[in-house]
Amino acid sequence: MPYRLPSIIPLFLLLALTGLQPVRAQPDSVDSAMVGSSEEPSERAIFNGGGGYLWPTNASRYASSSFGETRSAHFHAALDIKTWGRKGYKVFATRDGVLARVGVWAKGYGNVVYLRHPDGTYSVYAHLEDFVPRIRELVDSLRLRDYSFELNHVVKNKTIRFERGDVIGYSGASGVGPPHLHFELRTARNHPFNPLLTNLSIPDNRAPRFDGLAIEPLGPGSLVEGSKQIHTVPPRFNESGHYDFGTVKAQGKVGLAVNVFDLADRVSNAYAVYELNLEHEGDTLFHSRIDSFSYRQSRQLFIDRIYPLLKSTRQGYQRLYLADGNTLPFYRHKKAIDGKLDLPSGSHDLTITAEDFYGNKRVANLRLDVQPVHADTLQNSLEHFRASNDANHPPLSPEELNRWIWNENWIAYPTDRSTPTYQRYLSDTTWNPLENTFSMKVGSYRVISVDESQSIVDPSSGRGITLHRVEPGRAQHIRAANVAHGVAFHAISLFDTLSVGLIAQHTPDFPQPTLHLYPKNQPLQSAVKIYGGLHHPPSEISRVKWAYYLLPADGDDPEYQSTDYEQNEGRYSAEVEELGVYTLLPDTTRPTITDPRMHRTSDGKWQLSVKVDDNLSGVDYKKASIFLNDQRGIPRFDPEHDRLIYYHPDFDLQSRNTLRVEIPDMVGNQRKATFMLSR
Repeated sequence: MPYRLPSIIPLFLLLALTGLQPVRAQPDSVDSAMVGSSEEPSERAIFNGGGGYLWPTNASRYASSSFGETRSAHFHAALDIKTWGRKGYKVFATRDGVLARVGVWAKGYGNVVYLRHPDGTYSVYAHLEDFVPRIRELVDSLRLRDYSFELNHVVKNKTIRFERGDVIGYSGASGVGPPHLHFELRTARNHPFNPLLTNLSIPDNRAPRFDGLAIEPLGPGSLVEGSKQIHTVPPRFNESGHYDFGTVKAQGKVGLAVNVFDLADRVSNAYAVYELNLEHEGDTLFHSRIDSFSYRQSRQLFIDRIYPLLKSTRQGYQRLYLADGNTLPFYRHKKAIDGKLDLPSGSHDLTITAEDFYGNKRVANLRLDVQPVHADTLQNSLEHFRASNDANHPPLSPEELNRWIWNENWIAYPTDRSTPTYQRYLSDTTWNPLENTFSMKVGSYRVISVDESQSIVDPSSGRGITLHRVEPGRAQHIRAANVAHGVAFHAISLFDTLSVGLIAQHTPDFPQPTLHLYPKNQPLQSAVKIYGGLHHPPSEISRVKWAYYLLPADGDDPEYQSTDYEQNEGRYSAEVEELGVYTLLPDTTRPTITDPRMHRTSDGKWQLSVKVDDNLSGVDYKKASIFLNDQRGIPRFDPEHDRLIYYHPDFDLQSRNTLRVEIPDMVGNQRKATFMLSR
């Protein structure tokens, strides 16, 4: 089917393409290190490319991923073009342009080329196996200055030019596999836009498919099917060709989200849908269309999707309402509402439509049975938290707190257990009063408000949790109730106001204080700072060996966090990008260097490599050095196989070769090894 180009470009898209400022570069897939001119190209130049865009490879005309898809921490900003699991296909300049930037990364984009076109827009080609010689010569000359593997170079001398159809490199799997070509188009201000808005197209006559519905309770008195948990429903496909989610019972304000994906001809890949629409009795309550966004907004994926489900199931349920703090340019609808449902009692029929770029549609129906809210609300009561040291009522545990439901200014916890574990925290005592608060019974949950900072502490043992209401736009600190450990929220850490909790405790496995930061299933807009000290201050020698580690919920190995020692405060600190469980651990073991190999690659070149590994903090490949027969080379790192590879454009392989490698781990433990390799 031919591509569909909108006859009238919507105003919100033009604003998205022209009105946002560039952001700080990052080395993976979210970057805008190149600041374009202040003059933006015309609509025609953006979408038609001054004469059209050329398909950028001879690998295939099919896509493995589409624009706007869910990624682990950002929206996908490109078309991924299938290369059928192979490397080495030609990659062409999609339009005339000059080399504006070139990068080499162990992860993220891998080997990447940026071309700037005459109208100021950019095209980006990532995960390349190699560059053409004139780009390769530039890359080698820059990296041989300090023998660094990674490179992020903005080309100021615009002398390397390409005409439309010139080969600029070869497809591969560098950075992130499997083999494919990441093809991205950007405005002059480095805002990515959907390549299908141009003359480029993919064969697609297949409609999207619904895979699930989620309903979220949004208010203090809200319930879905009698619970305050997120409720999911699988679809049924009926004879009329529509999906049906049946009837769901709800009380109070709720929000809908759908797990939905698109399909295309002759491939099995699942794509992002282009448009979503929610209607109630003929009125549009919500509409989204993914044409463009700013990299500044890319992390808002976490609030465009339901983050708890994304984190626990890797399923990208797209919200059919505008979450607080969401500034993405995807959403426009007829009424000045945000899609949150606060409907009167009774049955309400809702229609959800998913549409791909070529107009293929699929419809899903839902009946929402809205029931009145019955909540025993105690406004400005004298109810307070109290922890007991009695053996029958042990202090709060992380296992209990994992069942709590956290919202911007309220917390709900279940009271449905056989023992009154939770209910003991509400009493009529005057110890540690919570002023200006309320609590209410909602179904099998107790809902309490959070205002400023409050503590639930056992006065005898000193153990407990600190609760705090944190607001975006201002910095706030929370200190643990019993030790000098805490967390600092920066002004930009949160998307929206959030109730948070902090526990510092010791465990047999981790005798140093372990920080539990709640809620563990809510996203951060940017990092927060955690800090704390050791019971016995370390010596100057061992001080740098300690670092914070994230303890994954699935029991995987601890994840190293870049850690500083604050001399004046006598404590460690780390900027972390998610709430969870963190502990201080020492790493005194050096990395290992094993399994030397020498072999010919598919293009006939010799390659020498070793396997590098570390038991805790991980190898610091950026500080590695590698020598072949006393000639220093560039240490190329392959993260998929944990191998360090020797590279030099002019290395001389002999019949007997000495390979010497040095590499530290992330806290500075150094390992050296020498190997003899015969040709």
